[in-house]
Amino acid sequence: MSTRYRRLLLLAIPAALIAASCLPPSLSAPPAAPGGSEAASAVVSLPGQADQPFDFPDPSVIQVDGVYYGYATGSSTFGFSTVPVVRSTDLQHWTYAGEGLPGGTNGWADLFAFTWAPSVTQHGNNFLMYYAARDRASGRQCVGVATSTTGPEGPFADASNAPLVCQHDRGGTIDPDAFVDDGGQRFLLFKSEGTPQEPTRIWSAALAADGLSLVGAAHELLVTSYSWEQPIIEAPALLHDEHGYTLFYSASDWASPGYTVGAARCDGPLGPCSRIYGTPLVAGRGSMVGSGGASLVSEANAGPTLAFHAWTSPAVGYDHPSGEGRRSLRFLPVTWQNGLPVVG
Repeated sequence: MSTRYRRLLLLAIPAALIAASCLPPSLSAPPAAPGGSEAASAVVSLPGQADQPFDFPDPSVIQVDGVYYGYATGSSTFGFSTVPVVRSTDLQHWTYAGEGLPGGTNGWADLFAFTWAPSVTQHGNNFLMYYAARDRASGRQCVGVATSTTGPEGPFADASNAPLVCQHDRGGTIDPDAFVDDGGQRFLLFKSEGTPQEPTRIWSAALAADGLSLVGAAHELLVTSYSWEQPIIEAPALLHDEHGYTLFYSASDWASPGYTVGAARCDGPLGPCSRIYGTPLVAGRGSMVGSGGASLVSEANAGPTLAFHAWTSPAVGYDHPSGEGRRSLRFLPVTWQNGLPVVG
């Protein structure tokens, strides 16, 4: 995580200059986003401990046969496992299910401490995990795909000798989001890391029917633009319903209270996309600050729900003197007002 943070600092100034020089006039037109409610932290049961909020950054949550499964970037709560897996029946009380992506390395990647933001989806009787990890050949963060043939808890394994996608000329690739459109067509959204001369961008590409390779070129959906988005945009999550295609994304510095969630409307899974609001959709609300790393989960007998992590003020950052800094798992419903998304 420290490497990622240093990169954020390097990107901040040049990305801001690039954005200021190319910001389209239309970006000043969208309205301010509405407010909403604060989400409580979910809790986890660990042997010999009382239920308590747990560190679960960049969550991906799926539902299988009435049970929810969560996957996240490794954290101290679970002994810095590569991809911790948790399960729940109510989205609030969780049990640790084990390590989802075991092994410190595979054919192309260094996994331990370098695996970020998994996204899991079901494919027939199998489950696919898209994840970012350190490519040994280039030293970049790149995206790979691992398969579980034994259920949503894994173990997942990646048999490839190369990443699925890695934008070397754009600083690498992270934050995959698996999306299945009407008719079963699969897509993968992701973020290019950026360089001192290149702002961060969000992309989408079609996947082959088996979900294990890309089909055609990647399409740019968004580029870092608004001042509140600096120095990065990342963590795409695409929703398709009667309101069309809505892209949720995170912006700013993940280690700060200013990390937040924005929203854009897209013509389709490959874009083009334009911002819905000129301000963050989910920002600080009460003690819930630094909200981001969002994904979408469908609840039984309910509409879409946004799963995300957030700090609990004032304990922001893993180096907070209290030692209680954690990005806890939270949920808020997605609803609509006048055709525009509202969270919470």
